[in-house]
Amino acid sequence: MKTCWLILGFTIFFINTVQPQDEKVRQIIEKKLESMLENAEESIETSELIEQLLDLSNNPININSSDIQRLVQLNLLNDQQYYSILNYQKRVGKIQSVQEVQFLDGFNKEILNSIEPFIYAGEETSAKLNIGKILRNTHHQMFIRYDQIVQPKMGYKTVDEIDFLHHPNNSYLGTPSKIYTKYKLHSGDAFSAGFVIEKDPGEVLFKNNYPISRNLLLKKIPLIDFCSFHVSASNIGIIKKIVVGDYHLQLGQGLTLWSNFAFNKSSEVGSVKRNASGIIPSTSTIENNFFRGIALALAKGKTNFYLFYSNKNRDANAYESDEKGQISSFTALQNTGLHRTVDELNDRNILNEQILGTRLSYNFSTLQLSSTAYFSKWDATFLASDQLYKKYDFSGNNNNCIGLDYKWFFKNTSFYGEFSMSKNKGFAYLTGMDFHPDSYSNISLLYRNYEANYQNLYANAFAEGTLSKNEKGLYLGFDNWFLPKWQIRFYADVFRFPWLKSGVNAPSKGLDYFIQINHTFSETMQLYLRYKHKNKQVNSSNEYWFNELVDETKESLRLDLTYKLNDEFGLKSRLEWANYRNTSKKNENGLLIFQQVEYSSTRCPVGLVFRYTNFNTEGFESRIYTYENDVLYAFSIPSFYDIGNHFYLLLNYKVSRHLSCWLKFAHTYYNKKECIGTGNEEIDGSAKSEIRIQLRIQL
Repeated sequence: MKTCWLILGFTIFFINTVQPQDEKVRQIIEKKLESMLENAEESIETSELIEQLLDLSNNPININSSDIQRLVQLNLLNDQQYYSILNYQKRVGKIQSVQEVQFLDGFNKEILNSIEPFIYAGEETSAKLNIGKILRNTHHQMFIRYDQIVQPKMGYKTVDEIDFLHHPNNSYLGTPSKIYTKYKLHSGDAFSAGFVIEKDPGEVLFKNNYPISRNLLLKKIPLIDFCSFHVSASNIGIIKKIVVGDYHLQLGQGLTLWSNFAFNKSSEVGSVKRNASGIIPSTSTIENNFFRGIALALAKGKTNFYLFYSNKNRDANAYESDEKGQISSFTALQNTGLHRTVDELNDRNILNEQILGTRLSYNFSTLQLSSTAYFSKWDATFLASDQLYKKYDFSGNNNNCIGLDYKWFFKNTSFYGEFSMSKNKGFAYLTGMDFHPDSYSNISLLYRNYEANYQNLYANAFAEGTLSKNEKGLYLGFDNWFLPKWQIRFYADVFRFPWLKSGVNAPSKGLDYFIQINHTFSETMQLYLRYKHKNKQVNSSNEYWFNELVDETKESLRLDLTYKLNDEFGLKSRLEWANYRNTSKKNENGLLIFQQVEYSSTRCPVGLVFRYTNFNTEGFESRIYTYENDVLYAFSIPSFYDIGNHFYLLLNYKVSRHLSCWLKFAHTYYNKKECIGTGNEEIDGSAKSEIRIQLRIQL
């Protein structure tokens, strides 16, 4: 512990110069991420979204060009605002100043402030590839990040060879550090190339803690556990975009094909409609749910055509295999990307997956119709579980899905939907509308119906459950500035699961609703009050011969205040109460309070964020999640339960125009715990500390 404080005390000298524009962009991105991710109960890889927003701030879009569609794809504009800009340009002409935007239909001063760093007003230029411009605007960027939990975990405890051979999966073969390296060469959206290398905690890098493990491994441990790469170019004649290497696909509403992050219910109540970005080069550390091969988007007039092919290996649990580790059948896919133990390494990249697909779109002014189809094949057979709730799960070695989606904007209303079918004739669809009666109001409505036998591993549509299957629901969202400086946000979601689920041995239903009132006292002071309630049915914990369903209710009340003292100091305070009720379990209550201080100097090279949190809950079920600031391209959503306190300090030092440094130190202490975690992740003691260091080199 003394070592941690020495490190913390030493690094307090390394802090950052923050330019006003950079600080505004940072605040916009963090506010958007917090509002969209605050309901998440696990980490979501969003580095690609953050990267796109930062690239956009460095290369703003001309509001008079056709590129403003990118603002819709990044959820900075909605359809009404997009068409409002187009209609204004048709009636009046090009926009002369960014400040004009706030007076258009669908806009106000608050909306303009949130997009101003990403746009400018100028003459429209050609979107064609310009080699000279690309060379002049080419930039290099490299990130190096190091993470480590300070306290030792049980998985790193040294054991002798005999103990290891008896229990090989009780020990991690590598070191506790996490190492991440990312390089990117890019010129705006016209061209990019790069790679990502990552080693997770417990994975081997150079040194294997237990050389005898080679006798238990089916393959040699790779020098680099995960490496991703890509080359991408845009606007080459009719080629709208081409990516070679690793990429993601965001198509339609995510019901047929959507391979990376996607937002569901959040305080951005009107953002349930997906605005697909199409083909995205993969620059994240997602180790399984991505594509590796080539993807091509062609555009001619009002027609867009996509063609993509992927061939990659992925992790799986083998059921039958030969002596060389070649599997013939498997029982589960593994998506953690962790390869720390003998079993995890033997599951690594043992399954080959090939995917071939296409998409065709046609634009009729304000109406877009599209169709997507893809075929996937594995080199081994998936064996479905015989558990009753998995009765409709996929089995076999190949699948195909086909979908139709549409978007139509008519008189301040955006209609959208997608219909999809898998090889086994399983069907799923969703349809929705966003109505904008004026510049200060939005009403969203979405209905989904996903059959239990819909089988699509790359579906990621709006849903209450984790999979886009076995669910029916109706969502209503309402957002309104009902008085000057007062905003109300509300959503209600009624859902039903027609078939069984894990931990729910009968068809079930639920209700989720949320209300938030925002008040802007001034540009420097904002307050919101939020209430959230979710009720759903789960198995009773009573020891009967059968599992009856009981109601499980979670609710929370939050008060949050953000206050900018001056150009340098800002404060953020939060008080949150949580309650858990279940008729077959003990009810629980929880309370969390934190105080955050931010400092970003305009006179000297200083910038930091410090937060202290105190939490007191009656158990795990009443845990409370909070969004935390982090180093660039990263974020944290820790959960707090039991009794204790937590603090973190985030420092940023800009050494020069080409070199920036970040450091984050986080420490959590539990009042009544003698150990933290379980199994290999168990820490002996009542405290947990984490240090994260990141360097960025820009040329």
